[in-house]
Amino acid sequence: MPKIAFLGAGSFVFTRNLIRDILTYPALAGSDLYLMDIDAERLSYIRRAVDHTVETGAYPARVVATRDREQALEGADGVVCTILQGGVGVWRHDIEIPKKYGLDINVGDTRGPAGIFRALRTIPVMLSICRDMERLCPKATLLNYTNPMAMLCQAMQSHSGVRVTGLCHSVQGTAEMLGRWICAGAEQISYLCAGINHQAWFLEFLCDGENAYPRIREALKRPEVLNEEPVRNEMYLRLDYYVTESSGHNSEYNPWFRKRPELIERYCRHGTGWNPGEHAFLVREHLAREKSWRQDIETKLAAAGRPEAGQGVRRRHLQCPVRGRGAVPLQRQPAQLRPDRQPARRIVRGGAGAGLPLRAAGDTGRRSASAPGCPERPQRGLRGPGRGGCCRRRPAQDLSRRGPGSSHLRRVKPGGDPVHGR
Repeated sequence: MPKIAFLGAGSFVFTRNLIRDILTYPALAGSDLYLMDIDAERLSYIRRAVDHTVETGAYPARVVATRDREQALEGADGVVCTILQGGVGVWRHDIEIPKKYGLDINVGDTRGPAGIFRALRTIPVMLSICRDMERLCPKATLLNYTNPMAMLCQAMQSHSGVRVTGLCHSVQGTAEMLGRWICAGAEQISYLCAGINHQAWFLEFLCDGENAYPRIREALKRPEVLNEEPVRNEMYLRLDYYVTESSGHNSEYNPWFRKRPELIERYCRHGTGWNPGEHAFLVREHLAREKSWRQDIETKLAAAGRPEAGQGVRRRHLQCPVRGRGAVPLQRQPAQLRPDRQPARRIVRGGAGAGLPLRAAGDTGRRSASAPGCPERPQRGLRGPGRGGCCRRRPAQDLSRRGPGSSHLRRVKPGGDPVHGR
């Protein structure tokens, strides 16, 4: 059976949801899942969650929790890395020190002074992991979700022989958002997306085979839609292509949005989306959870044990304003093997691509209580669990693969069947 090692498995929401998705593939349903984290308490929580997933889905998988990295890596076929070197108590200084010198940073996990600080702190650890892999599992593939993605992947690919791919979830999240704006279900949407980590673009975005960009531009005439992503919408209106990363991130990558206080006030503080762009956004969120994360996890574990969740159903509510109906409960289908499941793929360049399965690291499921959707979605659009609807998530996962120098595009069409092209 395949052996998959999860380094930094204490990232609870991400690890649990990723393993749920992995186990739906018949070839991986019987995997040996090695959960490794240096934090014994967080490791115990994720072990309980994964044990519940395996038991509920009746999967033939085996779960091992360990604080020994070598034990987790020995003989592994795949390695998933989600570490945060230093923790939020260290990470916060990446943001706070530049602020003393007039540099207002939103996330700081990709570029700029904060990204460089994080890279210098994390690269030695990543190279250490690669050295262990060269010795203990030289044929394994490393899937990296740790930022700064491009810097880390460049370091690993330049200084080790390990096969490395960097993945992120922004493509799926943005495709869902754009579909919601034009009242399209996931089964209606197809797209061609290309770029690098945190900066990919929808070169094509189709609804029922027709160009959906005119409908998106029309949707932006609604104030609630325009204000959900102020930075990204401004970029789209100027450039005619939609970018995959949040307004907060893009305000850092395109610094004219943050170069003066009045621009920060205009573009980065009043958006209603996940990350509008305010100073130290993710640091503040992590610090706010420092005292509550245990109770939050206990609540999730308790909910997983209730009869309504006993079939492996993932339940959440999204605001879908369909003629005043308010929040619509959405479900994923019960855990089951899906032999016909096809991955949705996109370009990966320089080891820094997008491909994280649904609800991944850093995705807390947070959405604005007044997230704009379709104002005139017909009643027939409210379908049953797992059958579409205005706010349904794209079901296909993104398992991008790359080879040295790869620069090809992969089209995604309804059903997640990849169509390759150069």
